[in-house]
Amino acid sequence: MSIVFTKTRYHYEPYADLFRLAALAGFRVATIDDIDPDSDDTYILSPMNGEVQELMPKWRTPADRRATIIWWFLERFDTTPMLTDGSYERFRPHFDKVWISDRWMAAQHPTLQHIILGSHAEFGGDCLPIEYDYTHQSYVSARRAPVYKRLHDMGLREAPSGWGDAREDALRKSATMVHVQQYDLPLYTPLRFAIAAAYALPLVCEQLHDPFPLSPEELIQVPLTQLPEKVREIANNPSTFGERLYEALCLKHSFRTEVENAL
Repeated sequence: MSIVFTKTRYHYEPYADLFRLAALAGFRVATIDDIDPDSDDTYILSPMNGEVQELMPKWRTPADRRATIIWWFLERFDTTPMLTDGSYERFRPHFDKVWISDRWMAAQHPTLQHIILGSHAEFGGDCLPIEYDYTHQSYVSARRAPVYKRLHDMGLREAPSGWGDAREDALRKSATMVHVQQYDLPLYTPLRFAIAAAYALPLVCEQLHDPFPLSPEELIQVPLTQLPEKVREIANNPSTFGERLYEALCLKHSFRTEVENAL
């Protein structure tokens, strides 16, 4: 039996990090076209899209196949309201499990299984001399913009957001990672947190419904109104927050460990 991470044919840049983590952890990465319902393999897919929905009837249901097929839901309920729009009840019968990496979200339905999305020590590059006080690596939405403006007005140096080599350079030269929710629901953001951990970046975010598995020594949570001042404090003073986050998600809760624990 093999554990296979399967991606859609359409390339979603934010999900590239998930499949890179899977490959670093030693799992095979394929496409959803490679899912064989008559094999003994376990397939883990993300995200849900039209390609997946077209193939689901061919995969039949868990009672009528040998393979295990898992949907790892990494979206947000406020942007993908699957529990209220009826889509979850349509899709759920085709999967053996549905994983979700925010414990508060997982508690909203009895068939959702919480899984920690761990990180990997080799995902992040070595730190370089600090050139930026913070990086957020996010879309500047209406909710985020005032916070980022306040950081700028305070004179803090922002690393440019981007993908590929530009993001790598920004992460390696930043003192902190900042996370502001795009919308009001205060959710754990698993891929963003895994990235911060891999680069041993202190992570400053607004208060979450449930930060599990992270402790106050590993994740810095403050009210949104206090976030800019906290970023300045962390950026200007040595701390162990980044190292503790690295230890939590790259070592204790590594990607491979948590996937194997959830199966």
